[in-house]
Amino acid sequence: MNAYLSPLSSRRGADSLISSGRVTLNGQPASLGARVLPGDTVLVDGEAVAPPEERAEHVFLVYRKPPGVVCTTDPDIPGNVVAALRLPEGFPRRVFPVGRLDKDSTGVLLLTSCGAFADAALRGGGAKEYEVAVGRRVTEGKAGRMRGGVVITTTQQRDGGRRVRTAPTDPCEVEVLKGGGGTRFRIVLREGRNRQIRRMAKAVGLGEVLKLERVGFLGLGAGDLEEGGWRHLDEGEMEVVKEVLEGSASRAKKRRR
Repeated sequence: MNAYLSPLSSRRGADSLISSGRVTLNGQPASLGARVLPGDTVLVDGEAVAPPEERAEHVFLVYRKPPGVVCTTDPDIPGNVVAALRLPEGFPRRVFPVGRLDKDSTGVLLLTSCGAFADAALRGGGAKEYEVAVGRRVTEGKAGRMRGGVVITTTQQRDGGRRVRTAPTDPCEVEVLKGGGGTRFRIVLREGRNRQIRRMAKAVGLGEVLKLERVGFLGLGAGDLEEGGWRHLDEGEMEVVKEVLEGSASRAKKRRR
């Protein structure tokens, strides 16, 4: 049964659905370990679930973005991420980036064909981890100011228009890294304002950011990928994708009550 419910749910999520009585097999409550045979009918919350082989498989990639690549799928923009990926001819799905990394930044960028995942990942406040090098020494005092939130001004795109927002950043994790003369730090954010880290660094007196690399998103990393390389998410990483989708579905269900 777990295999049948994949990729709609993680193994743990499937067990939870079955144990809570939300899954039926041929009109009867499904049991853990039940075997689904050809012609069987599976419902989740009363909705029919087609066999895995009949579902369109979405694509989930991790890309180690180099500097100079622009996070857009617009083919008319030089350096767009789709052109940079150089996907093989006949690639089964059109992909787009989950969120953004600015042109000068590097590191982990997820790409997918699944709009539901992209929306859930960005709205769910998933952790984004970065390593940053600046031109001035990162003191504990300045790190502490960033942890607590600093006021920055950013521009947001919304409903086809632009809105300027001046507000404190959310509290976040900041750690001063060893080496580099004390000019490097690690930061973990759960929000995504335009050029946020660069603006935060400037606001606390660290000057311009010299290098900014995202090393993790939702706990997923690039592994041993070389800069400019990409790969499909592996089975373990796909569990994270399923958990993100399950969390989004759960929140939506609570809002409907």
